[in-house]
Amino acid sequence: MAGCSTSFISFVFSTLLLFQCRHNSDSAVADADVRIPPKIIKGPFREKVYRADDTIILICLAQGSAIQYTWTKNGVVLEPRANIMYLADGIEISHLSLFDEGYYQCRASNMYGTSLSNISALQQATLGSYSSQDPVEYYNLEEGQPFVLKYSPVKCTPEPTFTWCIVNDAVDNSPQLMITSKRVQIDEDGKNLIFTLVGITKRNLS
Repeated sequence: MAGCSTSFISFVFSTLLLFQCRHNSDSAVADADVRIPPKIIKGPFREKVYRADDTIILICLAQGSAIQYTWTKNGVVLEPRANIMYLADGIEISHLSLFDEGYYQCRASNMYGTSLSNISALQQATLGSYSSQDPVEYYNLEEGQPFVLKYSPVKCTPEPTFTWCIVNDAVDNSPQLMITSKRVQIDEDGKNLIFTLVGITKRNLS
């Protein structure tokens, strides 16, 4: 009977010891999971072209404990103001203007370290225009020779697409779309109109 008691006591002691080891091990793992710097799992888009008075949201989410988020613009801490609101998962910028152009980045921090998101570049869209007062340009062409009519650049953001048309006056409300052929071509980016050889088209001027 004494032998049975000894075995029983040994079994209980072993079980308690095993439970304590496992409990301490689980606590150590949980503690290790907590004591790590934040890890950003979702950041803002890398670049964005916006229109004046638009509203955008820059996202920043991180894993970890006791995380504090801050944002910088061009390397300077961005404080909340009339058109900038800090959200739980990012910032909202409303009534966008040229003043809001720049490079934005999120910082997720806790007592164990800091994580940085990718940089998000914001730029306001612009669409340049030609003045109706610009003089009409005339060219002296030689029949049978090549000629390139080049695009005159104006500032546009983002890069615009181009269309060439035939007009009858400096101001024409019904321009005709230029039709390409073996003789008349447009380069790949649309900026230049290329005549592989100049021809003369007879027009009825009556």
